[in-house]
Amino acid sequence: MAARQPTRPSEQSPRNGSEEIDLTPHEGAERPPADPSLMATRSEGLPDSLTPNLVITGPESEVGQPNFRYLPSDAGSDHSSHSRIISYTLFDRGEKQYARIQCSDTPLPPVKIEEDPEFEGLPLYEKLSYFMKEPLPTQNQASRFLPRGYLEEILTEKVVREAISERDSTLDPRDIARYAQKVCQNPLPSQPESEPTKLYRKIFGVLALIEREADIALIIDDESGLCDADLPLQTFAIEGTRGRKKVLCRKSNPDKPLACFSRWSLKQHVDFEREQWSLLAPFFAKEDGQVAQFYQLSENDILPWTFDSGVLHQGGFSFISQIKIHSSHYRFPRAKTSPTVASGCSKSAFDERFAVKHFKINLNGGVQTMSSSFPQSSYQAQDDIRREFEQEIEILNRFSDGKNQHLISLLAAYGRGIDYCLLFPWADYDLGALWKNKTLWEKTQPGLPPDKHTLVWMVDQCLGMAGGLRNIHNYKTKSNLLQDHHRIYGRHGDIKPDNILVFLDPANPQSRGTLVITDFGLTRFHSDHTKTYFKRDIPMTPTYRPPECDMHGGSVSRSFDIWSYGCVLLEFVTWYLGGPDLLVSFVQKRKTPDPQFPGIKSDQFFEIVRSKGLEDGDVTLSARVKMEILEFVSDLRSHENCSDVVHSLLDLIMDRMLVVEYKGIQGRQRANGEQVYLELRDIQKRLDKIVRSPGGLVATPRQKTKVSIPDAVVMPDTEEIRSLYRNRDAIAQVPEHRGRVLGAADHFSIRSSNQIGGLTRRISTN
Repeated sequence: MAARQPTRPSEQSPRNGSEEIDLTPHEGAERPPADPSLMATRSEGLPDSLTPNLVITGPESEVGQPNFRYLPSDAGSDHSSHSRIISYTLFDRGEKQYARIQCSDTPLPPVKIEEDPEFEGLPLYEKLSYFMKEPLPTQNQASRFLPRGYLEEILTEKVVREAISERDSTLDPRDIARYAQKVCQNPLPSQPESEPTKLYRKIFGVLALIEREADIALIIDDESGLCDADLPLQTFAIEGTRGRKKVLCRKSNPDKPLACFSRWSLKQHVDFEREQWSLLAPFFAKEDGQVAQFYQLSENDILPWTFDSGVLHQGGFSFISQIKIHSSHYRFPRAKTSPTVASGCSKSAFDERFAVKHFKINLNGGVQTMSSSFPQSSYQAQDDIRREFEQEIEILNRFSDGKNQHLISLLAAYGRGIDYCLLFPWADYDLGALWKNKTLWEKTQPGLPPDKHTLVWMVDQCLGMAGGLRNIHNYKTKSNLLQDHHRIYGRHGDIKPDNILVFLDPANPQSRGTLVITDFGLTRFHSDHTKTYFKRDIPMTPTYRPPECDMHGGSVSRSFDIWSYGCVLLEFVTWYLGGPDLLVSFVQKRKTPDPQFPGIKSDQFFEIVRSKGLEDGDVTLSARVKMEILEFVSDLRSHENCSDVVHSLLDLIMDRMLVVEYKGIQGRQRANGEQVYLELRDIQKRLDKIVRSPGGLVATPRQKTKVSIPDAVVMPDTEEIRSLYRNRDAIAQVPEHRGRVLGAADHFSIRSSNQIGGLTRRISTN
C-alpha cells in the first residue's frame, strides 16, 4: 500500500484556540428597537412574532446532559406568555451517544484496514495521517479529520507499546504494557454514566501526531486525572517567571495549567491544541421516536463531511446544501419514507446524503423582509438568525418523532461558531419538479384506465399529507412543563408544491415515492383566538394564498392551510389527468390581470370583483373563486379519463376547501384538517373497493355544462383597501360581479374620475 505524503506537525501553522460560543445578548450591546413589521417568506426573513422558547444554553452545563432553561414567550407573541420549552443541547460532540451505540447490540460496523508490509513500517503519525480525510474546498476549515473507528483499529496494544518504546527506551517494559492497556481499553457496557471509564486513546493519538507518544506516561500517572473526556484542551496565557506564555488547560479551569505538560515548549502546547481537532469530529445521532439534539460545536470543530455541494438553493435568510457524512459519524433511525436515511449496518450510497439548511446573514449585513433588505448591526442580524433558528427547531421537534411519514423529520441541529444549521434527510426532488418531469409522466401514463397504480398512489399520498396537516392543526401542548393558559394550535403557513418533497425508494425502481411536507419556517402556533392581519403583514406564497390575505380583518388561522392545500390538490388532479402539459395550460388559464398592479397577471385561485356599475357611483368590492378555476374544473370533469374517484376529489376540493369564508347568517366555512382527512380516507376506501372489484377502475366523464357565477364575499371598507383602489380608473380594472354578494356590503362611492382617495362609504345589507 502506497502511503500518502503526510504533513509533519512542524510544517503546519498553528490554529487559533477554540472559543466559547456565547449565544446570549451581551450587557451594553447596542441593539436597534425590534421592528414588528419583520416578516418571513419561506426562510427569507423573520417570523411575525419571534418566540425564543427554545433556549440554547452555554457550555457551563454538564457535558452531554439535556440542558434546559425555562423562558417565557415574548409579550404579544402567538404563544401564551407562560409557554415553556426544554432545549436538548449536547456539548460533547455526541461522544456519549457514540459510546452507548458501540456498547449496544448493534454497534457501527468496524472499519477494516488491509494488511500491507509497507504500511506496517511507517511511523505512527504517518499511519494516522494516511487515513485522514482532507478538508473539502467548500468548507472554511484548515484541518483534516480521522474518521471514527480508525483510531481503534490502528492503536492496538502492540502498536502503542512499540511507539512508546521508540520514543523513550528508558521506561520499564511493565509500565509500558500498563500504559498500552490503559490507552486501548474500551468503555464498559455496564459502566454507569456517573462513573465513566477513563479513556486515553484520543489523547494518545494526538501525542502520536506531534511525535510525543512517551508523554502518555506523564498524563496517565498525573494526579490531575486528565483523559479523553477533557478534550478539547485550550491554550491560555498564564503569567510565568519569564512573562506570559500559552499553556494547555482544561476549558473548565483556565487558570490552572496541567502539570503533565509543564516541560513542554510553547510550540508543543500549540501543536497539541491544533492537532486534537482532527480526532474530535462530531458524531450525530437520533434515537427512534425522540427529538433531534442540538450540538453546540466550536469554530474549530471539523465537520465529518465527505462531500459538500455548496449553495444549491438560497433565500434571504438561509440556503440549502447537500452533504455526505462519513458513515462512522452518524446513526439515525431508518426513515419510514425511504431507506435514504438508514441506520447502523445497512448503509448504502444513498444513506450518506443529507440536506443542510444554513441560517445566515445577508451579504449586505441586513435582514431580508418580504419587500426589501434594510441594514442592521451585525449583532442584531446574528441575534435574529439565532432566534429564527431556535423557533424552527422548536416547531420541527414537535413533529420529528417519526409517527407521521409525511412530515419532514429533523435529524439534528448544530451551531458552529456563528453558523446555525439544521440537518434533514435528502429528498430526490419536490412535487413541483415531479409534475414537470415529462419522462416520468410518459413512463407511468397516469390517468389512462385501466392503469390504476398512479391514482392509488396519488390518493394515498394526499391522505397521508392531510394526516400530517391534521397533526399540525390539532397539536396542542400536553406536557406539565408547558404551562399554557390557552390551547395552542398550529398552522403551516406555506403549503405549496415546492414545500412537498419526494423521497424515492432506491431499492424499488418502480417507486413513485413518498410525499413529505417540509419547510416549517413559517409555521406558527396560536391560541384558540386567531390572529388578524392585512395582506402585506402575512408571509405567504402569492399563488396559493387564501382570499383573507387580501381582506383586512380577515383571520389567518388553520383554515389558511386548507385553502392552500386545496390549490395543491387541484393541481395534483390536473397532473394526474393530463400531465405536465395540462398543468401548464391550467396555470395559463387562471392568469388574469391584477388591478393592483397594472400590466401584471396573477395566477392565484381567487379574484377581487366589483358589483354594480361605475355609472351610479356605488361599487362593492368582494372576493370569489376565479371563474377560470370553475371553468377549468368543468373541463376536468369532462376529461375522457375522469373517474368517479376523481369526481369525488374535485367535489372535496371545490365544495370544502376552495371556499371564500363568510361567517354571517348564510355563513360557510372551509372544512377543517380533520374533516379533509376523513373525506380523503373515505375516498381511499372507495378506491380500494373499486380496484379490487371485477369491473375495476373505469372512466366516467361528465357532459360539460355552463358554469354558474359563484357567490362573492364582501371586502370591508378600510384605509388599506382604499389605498389599493383610489379612483375610477383603478376600480374600472376590477372584474364586474353579477352574482350574489354575501355580507354587509361596504360600498365605495366614486365622486369623480380624477379624485385621489375620493371614496365615501355606504352600508347596505343584502
